[in-house]
Amino acid sequence: MTGTRAADVRGRIDAAFAEAGVSGLLHAVDIDSGAQIDAGADQPVCTASVHKLCVLVTLHERAAAGELDLTEQVECPPAGERTPGPTGLAAMLDPVRLSLRDAAFLMMSVSDNTAADLLLRRVGLDAVNRTADRLGLTRTRAVHGFAEMLATMREDAGPRGARALTDPHVIARLRALDPSRTNRSTPGT
Repeated sequence: MTGTRAADVRGRIDAAFAEAGVSGLLHAVDIDSGAQIDAGADQPVCTASVHKLCVLVTLHERAAAGELDLTEQVECPPAGERTPGPTGLAAMLDPVRLSLRDAAFLMMSVSDNTAADLLLRRVGLDAVNRTADRLGLTRTRAVHGFAEMLATMREDAGPRGARALTDPHVIARLRALDPSRTNRSTPGT
């Protein structure tokens, strides 16, 4: 894309964000030509549940390499010890045993935090980061699991708990919203 054309597209992107009343970042690549456009492609952002995709890719690559079997059964911790979340395994009360494949389904279909942590424990944080590196996502990093991320939010919210999350000062200090202190990536890598 020529410099003038790229600047025009960037201007339209910025205008669209402004009209919507939001700030935004993006990086787009035309898969046929390789042409690229970006708005803040190198700015670190928190990945939150998006990082589950990195866990999924790592799981399937390890299975393809013969390092694990997707039908392997895993025990879910008791209800009070599961990673918090409103869906999936966290919402269930009874003991659960399921395959890695079914845990992956729950992780991706209902953003199940407990299932994500079961899989992350099985594949390992280092393996997730190696997968990201191999895929060229050199600024994509898994720092902790989902239970740990949620625990930082509880700690940072303090004694008022979830009620404190309406206070902008509390929100500003949440480690889970600071890309230098949590799972992160950039729009570009």
